[in-house]
Amino acid sequence: MDLVPLLPQFLTRRRTKLDHVLRMSDELGLDRLAYLVGVNLRQFPGGATLDDILGPYVTKRDLRDAALAAAEGAGLIQRRGDRWTQTAKGRDHAARLRRAAHEHFATLRTIDDGDLRRLAGLLERAFETVAAAPAPAHERLPRVRAVRADGAPPNALAALEDAVNALWLMRDDCHVAAWRDAGFDGPRVDVLTRIWRDEAKTVEELASKVPQGPEDVRAQVDLLRRDRLVERDAPLRLTAEGTRVRQRIEDETDRYFFTPWPDEVGRDAAWLADRLSAVNAALA
Repeated sequence: MDLVPLLPQFLTRRRTKLDHVLRMSDELGLDRLAYLVGVNLRQFPGGATLDDILGPYVTKRDLRDAALAAAEGAGLIQRRGDRWTQTAKGRDHAARLRRAAHEHFATLRTIDDGDLRRLAGLLERAFETVAAAPAPAHERLPRVRAVRADGAPPNALAALEDAVNALWLMRDDCHVAAWRDAGFDGPRVDVLTRIWRDEAKTVEELASKVPQGPEDVRAQVDLLRRDRLVERDAPLRLTAEGTRVRQRIEDETDRYFFTPWPDEVGRDAAWLADRLSAVNAALA
């Protein structure tokens, strides 16, 4: 369990000192978000609908309109019907970004190279077993394959990036399956989760932190109160039943995610957490 928060921490830190995105954004006359929207569409080789791009927790349908329009104007993506696809220029920029990241990783020193390779290999093994598990359905697996389409990573830190990114996408699938099993949709479970984490005391404060409009947030809170999962009085807090329901979703996420892990990986859980923590500290 100590490993879980280290995965997104690594993904947040691993490219912070890479200036390729800034340079390419300037070259194309785009802001950072529009450039990343354009290059990240490589995750959807068959094209992506707006729902694919926004994800399951968003109700603000215009959240990416400006970025999509700018990326289209720069020739990185194009719209065909209800789907956005990458152009040849977009695919080229996506490949250039991945190469630049790999070259940047080769200059970094984190932990002993042997440990780094072993860490990447064990997490890759964990990914393979989670992805092969009969449940839940891994909707994000094609995105993993698309990101890796350029071939094997050339160094240990690049291999670790591939493994952690793949594992985190698989955990996303496990989490979605867990809250669907509990009868939730994305926007409602997002509100439930943020109250569970004590991120906001009022509906107004909560609305400033979620990708939903204020009226949508208020409606979700009202429904959670109706179901006796959130206390009726301010400040926002879960009832005992709300806490139990949200913890059960977390437990089910962990069950889906960790049950397939092979014993040879599980036995090294403490070592994995220690080494990935050391990598993250070196990248900070």
